[in-house]
Amino acid sequence: MNILKPLLLLFLASLFPFTISAQIIASLDQVSTCPGPFHTNISVEQFSGIASVSLKLNYDTNVLVFDSSSNLHPSLTSGVFLINAVNSQVILSWFSLQPATIGTGTLITLHFKHRINENSLLTWQDDSLGNCVFTDLNGLELPAVFLDGSVSTKLLQPQPLDPPDFAVNISENPNLHWNGSNCAPLYELAYDSLASLATAIHIPGIFGTSHALSNLALHTTYYWKVRAVMPQTNFYSPWSALFQFTTRLPNSVESEEDNPLTNVSLRPNPAKDMTTLGFELASRVMANILLTDQQGKQLLIIQKDTLEPGKHSLDIDLSHTAPGIYLIKAGLEQAGQVKTRTFQLVVSK
Repeated sequence: MNILKPLLLLFLASLFPFTISAQIIASLDQVSTCPGPFHTNISVEQFSGIASVSLKLNYDTNVLVFDSSSNLHPSLTSGVFLINAVNSQVILSWFSLQPATIGTGTLITLHFKHRINENSLLTWQDDSLGNCVFTDLNGLELPAVFLDGSVSTKLLQPQPLDPPDFAVNISENPNLHWNGSNCAPLYELAYDSLASLATAIHIPGIFGTSHALSNLALHTTYYWKVRAVMPQTNFYSPWSALFQFTTRLPNSVESEEDNPLTNVSLRPNPAKDMTTLGFELASRVMANILLTDQQGKQLLIIQKDTLEPGKHSLDIDLSHTAPGIYLIKAGLEQAGQVKTRTFQLVVSK
């Protein structure tokens, strides 16, 4: 919009308040809507003694389609009214031998539809003579200011939440979470072990803001993104940012070769308040079995004693352990050598 014209009129009106009539203000709505049909009002202030109206409104035809108009103010129904969409403009004209007075109110309502899910501006074509004009019965152009409008979409890009970006030691059966997007109860998920997502698996039609994957490869980095979808339409949000996570290591981090600890079981896993570590020993050992966090900080001594050959079962109290991923480290000393086995434990509440 060319702002010089309304600024000049404002300046002249301040200098000659008795010779310049009250300034008309014509404005368009700032619309926030789901993609699809919507409307915007042309609102006016100081609309008094008007004999003709000529307005041109610009819109982006790549984003929007003009559909129709409604709600023409009753003061304008007695004259000749024309409205049409030409290229990327809505052109509106009206004149009457009986000047109209609205004061403050809605001149007309314009109806549009989205072509695509994008934001768009609605602007007045008031940068050249005769495009946006109000005149009185004598044909005198009246001072006016034209305020542009806009259309912003509510179908916004969702954002991944969990697992956090660059998370490690994630279960091979992760539950992916993201925040919701207005307008769209459905989502499409894409994930891949390649950062380019060249071989991505796409899962459409997800209801809600989470989805469980299963049987992912261990010790593998996965990349994922999500977008919102309006059902039974072609409207999609932009894809979210690309997040990545790395699945856990196999239960045995160290080599099992010549390790006296065999036939290991950890059940249940995931666990809530209690889990049981079962194993067999082929020979007598000094055992130091610890529960640690993922950084190796000791949280609990599970067993620190000499253990005889045979089957063993150790109950692990997790009632005071927060949800998360932990490690059970079993250090076994025999003949002056210490061999370690490490197991991953998931605690859920």
